Amino acid sequence: MENRIGKGIVYINTVIAIYIFAVTEILGAFTILTRRNVFISWAAFLLCIICALLLTQKISASHITKRLKISLHKQKTATAQVAIALGLILVLGFLSRKIAPYNADSMAYHCARILHWIQNRSVDYYPTNIFTQLYSPPMAEYVVMQTYFLLGSDVAFNLVQWYAYTIDAAMIYFICRKLNVQREIALVGSLLMMTMPIAIAESSATQVDLFSGVWLLSFVYLAIDFSEYKEIRWTRK
Repeated sequence: MENRIGKGIVYINTVIAIYIFAVTEILGAFTILTRRNVFISWAAFLLCIICALLLTQKISASHITKRLKISLHKQKTATAQVAIALGLILVLGFLSRKIAPYNADSMAYHCARILHWIQNRSVDYYPTNIFTQLYSPPMAEYVVMQTYFLLGSDVAFNLVQWYAYTIDAAMIYFICRKLNVQREIALVGSLLMMTMPIAIAESSATQVDLFSGVWLLSFVYLAIDFSEYKEIRWTRK
């Protein structure tokens, strides 16, 4: 069950990231990167997902919830760790929703480049003397911009890092479990990451370190999973 959840998180994040990248680049190429067109693209995406789920008849949500309840019931000693983790996620989620972007990096290029893109209806280069707005990897800002379009407020900028903070903690847990670490110790590993001062600070900001961590941890998880395939045989010629 845990292995399926871990893989599901990686695959879902990957599909959404590829879709965001494709939509942003395509709309930007035709200078039609507007809120209306982003809404239409996401409506089409969600419609495709709903149709796919109905056609494939995946496991129901009630079944998954039942399995999770059984798993948690068997691990009563992990209740304290789970409660602390959920408390941190909820508190930081509230703060990230209420706090507007404020740090120097956000003002200099993270948020500034997004507003330029929205104004230009494109992600093409534009005149500026702040070169980090042009050459810094743009994927995190693509996600933030889509969030801004969908929620209609710059307060939503911080939610991407908060989401990444949550996923990072989850992936650390699943990686530990992949390595046969006890559930309680795996939860401690997640809590160590969640209580890092820099992680807490960036969970309510638009810096991209936690976002980058999602992809690094996803790669590590899939690398471990790949190494476990029995069908793989390494031979020398």
